[in-house]
Amino acid sequence: MTQRTPDKEFKVPSREGKWQLMRGTSPGARPVRTQTIKESSPPGDSKTPIKAQFGVRKLGNRKARKGGKKKGKGFAPSLPPELQLSPAYHRVIRYRASTALTDVAVTYASFIVAVGAICTTTNTTLTSWASSVKVNKITIWPAASGSATIEWVVPAVPFNKDTEVISAVPTGITVERAVVSTPPSWSLAKDWFTGSTDTACIINASLGSVIDVSFSFTLATSLGSVQRTVAAGTLASFYYSSLDSSGADLIVPIGLPTTT
Repeated sequence: MTQRTPDKEFKVPSREGKWQLMRGTSPGARPVRTQTIKESSPPGDSKTPIKAQFGVRKLGNRKARKGGKKKGKGFAPSLPPELQLSPAYHRVIRYRASTALTDVAVTYASFIVAVGAICTTTNTTLTSWASSVKVNKITIWPAASGSATIEWVVPAVPFNKDTEVISAVPTGITVERAVVSTPPSWSLAKDWFTGSTDTACIINASLGSVIDVSFSFTLATSLGSVQRTVAAGTLASFYYSSLDSSGADLIVPIGLPTTT
């Protein structure tokens, strides 16, 4: 059984300025803080300490009352934030070697148009919708008894280490490991580029090899300036051009609309 604490007597000032004797507190009352004070007594009387009650005042969050200072529901920045007009995307496009590849050059402009383009002039011109591109990785699965190499071309900057990756398999082996290569730090393809006729890399691969290229690209607010001349194309149609820059369509995309 719970034993109730006896009520205590205390004095509090009334509205008329006189001291009144109060007893106990109501059950369920909110917590209050107390402070011991001394009552002013007439001369000759002892000063009796009493306890006066002060209701607890709950203060609100002062920061919340300052407009624009607190983030979250119900609050907005003082000025509109910046918006990215050229969002970046990532995708992997798969290609197949339509013939044996021997020192096939891939330019920076070829990478940009390979991401995707729109036919802007019937049977003549493809225009890329990407404003900039970055090559993340190239993977080649050589055909049976074939080989593959990826060589990144050193730009016009001296004292850089030459690099080349090669893979070859014995005759009759049907399961091969892939050649995986990422652009080295000194290659322009390591960073974002907007298009150039300079050669980015050179690919060698056997007929029927499968090539995956991992791209990152940004969409332009208007059609890009990188174009490619074709012999066939329907106006306003989407196309994914071959990866090689020779115009012979040696590295063609798989499963995507393309043209020559």
